[in-house]
Amino acid sequence: MNKILLIGDSRDCPNYGAIGTTEMLLKEMRELNYEIKTISWRSLNSATPVDGWKQTASESIANFKYGLHPETIKERLQERFADTFLMDEYHLVKKRIKKVRGRNNGFDIHKYHVPYRYEDYEDFSQKVIAGLCLQYEKQMLEWADIVVINGEGSIVKGTDKNGYYHLGGLYVLFLAYLSKKVFKKETYMINHTVDPQNRDIFYMISKVYPLLDGVYVREPLSLRTLKEYCDYDKAVYVPDALFSFEADDAWHPTSYIDSIIDFSKPYICIGDSSGFYTDTNNLFDVEKMYDELIPKLKKICPQVIFIVGFGKYYSPVMKAIRNNNIPFLCIHNSSYVDLFHVLKGAEIFISGRWHTSILALKAKTPILLFGSDSHKTEALYKMINYPYRFFDFRTLRLHTDDIALEAEKIINADHENSFLLAEQLGQAAKRNTEFMINNRK
Repeated sequence: MNKILLIGDSRDCPNYGAIGTTEMLLKEMRELNYEIKTISWRSLNSATPVDGWKQTASESIANFKYGLHPETIKERLQERFADTFLMDEYHLVKKRIKKVRGRNNGFDIHKYHVPYRYEDYEDFSQKVIAGLCLQYEKQMLEWADIVVINGEGSIVKGTDKNGYYHLGGLYVLFLAYLSKKVFKKETYMINHTVDPQNRDIFYMISKVYPLLDGVYVREPLSLRTLKEYCDYDKAVYVPDALFSFEADDAWHPTSYIDSIIDFSKPYICIGDSSGFYTDTNNLFDVEKMYDELIPKLKKICPQVIFIVGFGKYYSPVMKAIRNNNIPFLCIHNSSYVDLFHVLKGAEIFISGRWHTSILALKAKTPILLFGSDSHKTEALYKMINYPYRFFDFRTLRLHTDDIALEAEKIINADHENSFLLAEQLGQAAKRNTEFMINNRK
């Protein structure tokens, strides 16, 4: 039996799409009856404990919805206030404190557990071999026959003002190098977008990707980016694994969902964008933008539901929800399966969210998209031959009237061809694990 290591297990990540995508990947893997072990997505952001991550509620508030229970006073308080507006205020203060500490400490906050420069890969690899760092990763790589890295949104925009790229992208690239170059394992980077907007990362990619046994990107624009910036043309376009999601028709709304949505009346779903987070310091007033947009959407359809992608920790969005007195769904009060069924009843979904838009298309609900932390949402229009206007998230406040007009146009149009293409993408998405079929023992 082949032993498969999946790096980037996001089932306990507070994000709808990350959870759903990992579950789809693991579903395909389990059908092949392979032995599977995983490394959590948390290792992309923090050094993995020697014995791996302890699965407790404190690791992710999303775990409260997946059968894990609080063990400490802090965890019990987090659970109690998870569905209140106090949480976004708490995380705003926490972010400000972290920012002040980082300013005082200078570059000390960037003591990454993986190398920043490709030139440091070889020396850092020797430290791994000697057991001086990444000990859990070393143990897992030695165990595995095949290493599969779920790239997700790790190689997208994320360079801070000091020039440091975000840790998640550095981690997956170095683990890919370790797996293939040092541990000589069959290695694949799958299910990801490549749009780092950072020359250092393109240089790493140009050195690492040619080593790998397979590179699968989840949308076609990444093929162009890899060719242009890395002179790499061996990647294969395989749609995001979430496209393979199939819903259970026996779904019933939870008491919470039933209390906030009148399913007997039409409604519009609206969302945010990961680009709001990556461009926080250079962005328009997000709260005011939604304060202008939501009333215009209410004139089209009085019932507006906000789908929060940030897990309630992005204060401008939560304040706009409160200002406009509209209900919201987030990972703390609903699952991605719940979200699919809510989207299924919507007139339209308007956002800059990649995975939630995929769920909308699978639910046969039309979309209206704006930008994200990469080119991924724009690529989605190309994937379904969508003829409607796409908006830059940086200029949204200038276009609230245009968004409302475009939404009306889309609501009244026929989208059967786009929905058919989304179904075809679902079949193609199963190719994310096709290399495993060729390696059965």
